Amino acid sequence: MLARAVTRARVATATSRWSARCVGLSQGNARMMSLSTARPPIISLDDGSDDAVAQLAEAFAEYGCCYLSGTGVSRALEKRVMESAKAFCALPEDVKSSIPVVQNGQGFTRGYIGMGKESGSEDRIEVKEAFSYGYEWPSDSAFDQANGLQGPNVWPSDRVWPAQHREAMNEFFTRMARASRSVSRQLSQTLYGDAKFLDGFCNHGDTISIMRLFHYFPYSHFGAPPPCGFEFIGSSPHTDWGFLTLILQDEVGGLQVLHKDKWIDVPYVPDTLVVNAGDYLSLITNGKCVSPVHRVIADDRERYSMVFFYYPDFDAVIPSVNEELTARIGGNRGAASTDAFNNLLDGTVKKVDGCFGEYIMAKWAGVQR
Repeated sequence: MLARAVTRARVATATSRWSARCVGLSQGNARMMSLSTARPPIISLDDGSDDAVAQLAEAFAEYGCCYLSGTGVSRALEKRVMESAKAFCALPEDVKSSIPVVQNGQGFTRGYIGMGKESGSEDRIEVKEAFSYGYEWPSDSAFDQANGLQGPNVWPSDRVWPAQHREAMNEFFTRMARASRSVSRQLSQTLYGDAKFLDGFCNHGDTISIMRLFHYFPYSHFGAPPPCGFEFIGSSPHTDWGFLTLILQDEVGGLQVLHKDKWIDVPYVPDTLVVNAGDYLSLITNGKCVSPVHRVIADDRERYSMVFFYYPDFDAVIPSVNEELTARIGGNRGAASTDAFNNLLDGTVKKVDGCFGEYIMAKWAGVQR
């Protein structure tokens, strides 16, 4: 109980510090909506008690997200990964730009993604660069050509980015996949009395899941306001398309989730990850899990985060929905709206045989610039 109280105090302190900085946005109106003092709870993933598991389901129903402790990701690994992320972003621009970007034109992406190469909104300039990688296949693996989300990673040369950085990134990917599966099982036990039910949608989901290293620039980095009709933002308001998203963020903050028509800060809390439900999880749970609208607001400092998008199997079925469920989970609304919406139902991509993988390939292709 004492540890939980201390952690909650950390959340409150971090939230108040970040909120104090969220004043006046000269580059657009991204911060103009009022902020809420509500905050997602902290839940121990290794607790396993009925109370802790029930709290996980309650958090997903209320906020669509929560903090997770006891994830199996050590503080030492977090430190190594963040050091590797910063070492990558510190590479000269010509070196990063020379890293092959593997894209198949259908949403599969590995490698370096420069600023402006992806955006979830046509009138926002997302002030970030990224590096994308996924499951580390053996070098002699043969890929199923019918599955366009599987493929080899593309890494910088060991000469400019030593091999220990790649090793840290791969270990982190494995740990995040394990934590995601644990969340899935605990959530399934509470909602359905069967820990294997939801997990059954993700038997091989880790092989198409992706990790994104994000580096957000301060607005002042650009030395001038955005072009007329545009605004700067770290990451546009959006929902995630997959099953779960796990986030390791640094102390800078900036992540916000929409809750009851107000933005709430989700600041850094030591020894935790942030987890949020994705659109697919919201669909298959019939809206019991909220896929939250969220965004990233940059400030006057650089920000780093590692974001793991945990997917169901490529051929996982997208269930049919009726009008009641569509209304409940927010279908057929655009990403510019601050209302709840579900990107899998936004109408911009037509259902292709009800297959998650085909759907997601089309969605990723839609944000590439």
